[in-house]
Amino acid sequence: MTRPAIHPRAHDAAIDDALRAAIHDDRLYEVAETLLAAAGRLHPDDALLVDAARRACLRIGEQSLALAHSVADGLRDASIPCAVEVAESRALQYHLCTLSLAGDDPTGAVDWLKSAGFWCPASTDTLHWESFRLRNSELTMCRLDDASSCLRLRWQASRKAGRALALRYPLKALRSLLRRVRQRPPPAIDTVSLGELRGTPRALMPALFEFAALRPEDVVVDIGCGDGRVLIEAARRVGCRGIGIEAQAGLCAVARERISEAGLGDRIQIRHDDSRGFDGSEATVIFLFVPVRALSILVPEMLPKLAPSGRIIAHEQVALGEVVAPDRSAPLIGDCALTVAHLWR
Repeated sequence: MTRPAIHPRAHDAAIDDALRAAIHDDRLYEVAETLLAAAGRLHPDDALLVDAARRACLRIGEQSLALAHSVADGLRDASIPCAVEVAESRALQYHLCTLSLAGDDPTGAVDWLKSAGFWCPASTDTLHWESFRLRNSELTMCRLDDASSCLRLRWQASRKAGRALALRYPLKALRSLLRRVRQRPPPAIDTVSLGELRGTPRALMPALFEFAALRPEDVVVDIGCGDGRVLIEAARRVGCRGIGIEAQAGLCAVARERISEAGLGDRIQIRHDDSRGFDGSEATVIFLFVPVRALSILVPEMLPKLAPSGRIIAHEQVALGEVVAPDRSAPLIGDCALTVAHLWR
């Protein structure tokens, strides 16, 4: 794997600021093109970073479009009509593509995507799923590949969701189901939603580990660890230990299997738990790749629990908003991935 280009030191802080703002505004490609037009006035390292940003957007766009057409072909072969929604620009910041389905029932498409490696925690044979698909018109699923590719499915919204549910599930059956739900014990884990599954692209990990100044003696705790990819790569590349906190039992199983396959069971443990069940005392580094709304809760909760040498590392393409200001931020650009990294001490 090619090592991603990073910005080791700021020759011109204005370049970092411009790229960070451009990522937040989803305008990185356009801003990079403008900056490169004045390349003669840029420090050589800054010019390399800006050009890497431009090329990364192009590669992400190419990969996303290729994924969309590949999935669309597979769905059509399975007799599921769909169309690729082509972005206005072929230079993108996100590994995200969109497919539009014919009709108002995405169940067959979701089942096919799950068989193709895309993650969806919900089973499609439940009343909850029926209610979701009748009351919504899109769903984003993530494939646990190197880029953590996401695919957004869109379908025609149902105008008569309540009636459709009633027709499919007679009143007597609905009452019986609701009675069984009420009688169930509460879940063992009171989960705090961290949003839809998203995985850190592997192309960004070396830059993130350098940004975090990871050392072999560190204990990295990944809140919402997904398939354990960050902990596995940190153990491989740096030699540190890791703890993954994951609320979804299915993802815990995937992470444990991958850790076992990597021969790292003695260095990494996965805990099926909620983020608020972690006291932080074991961590020297807490890693977060979660939506900003979750960061605004988790960062203030975790900071007081850290040892004086501890730090929180997060990365995200959108602005932090109300999140407590980080001690340091930097744009990180890989061959086919990009982000803005933040550090709190």
